[in-house]
Amino acid sequence: MSDQENAPLLKACHPVTLTDAKEWTTNWRKWCLENGFTPDTTLKAFYIPIDDVKTLAESEKAGGVRAYFGLTDPTDPGSIKLVLVATEQNDLLGYGRDIIKPIPSKNDEDLYTIYDMTRPCPRYCDVDSSLFGDPIPPTSPK
Repeated sequence: MSDQENAPLLKACHPVTLTDAKEWTTNWRKWCLENGFTPDTTLKAFYIPIDDVKTLAESEKAGGVRAYFGLTDPTDPGSIKLVLVATEQNDLLGYGRDIIKPIPSKNDEDLYTIYDMTRPCPRYCDVDSSLFGDPIPPTSPK
C-alpha cells in the first residue's frame, strides 16, 4: 500500500511515535509526582477490554467514544473510574455529542448507555511496557 492509500487510515487512527508516547507518559508521571501524588498513587493507564470497546462501537450512530474521569470516593484518588460513552459522528464539529439513552434493566436500576468497563493502573499494569516507565524522583522545591 502506498502512503496515499494509508492516509485515511492514519488520519482516523491518530498514531503517535513511541518517542512522543514515552515523553507524554513521562510528563504525566512527573506532573503527578510534583503535585503531591506518590509513585503508588500516580494513575498511569487504564485497561479496557476489547469486547467493551466493540460494544461501544456498535452503538447506534456511534462515531467515537468519550471518556470521563470520576471517583467513587471523592477523597481517594485510587478510586478513579474512566466512564465511557459512545458519541455520534459529526464531521462538522469534528467531535460528536454523547449518546446517552436508557437501557432495560432486570432489577429496575436506572441504567443508561454509559459504561464503567476499565481497570486502572496501578493495580492492572503492564510493568514491562515501555510506556509504564521508571519511577521519577520528585523535584525539589526551588
